[in-house]
Amino acid sequence: MSQLSNFEDLLKAEVQDLYSAEKQFHKALPKVAKAVGNAKLRQAIEKHVDVTEKQIERLEAIAASG
Repeated sequence: MSQLSNFEDLLKAEVQDLYSAEKQFHKALPKVAKAVGNAKLRQAIEKHVDVTEKQIERLEAIAASG
């Protein structure tokens, strides 16, 4: 990682890290849902996929505006 010389650099780096984490989480959620034995928990995890997609969209918008 390069030197962070100001707040803007730090913010950009954090947004990139969050974006990466959300993308990884989004990829893993269906696998987790499939492995869960409890139907209610599975449904909650499946619903969270939509929430994660919205988070990814928000982070993409933030990155595009910066």
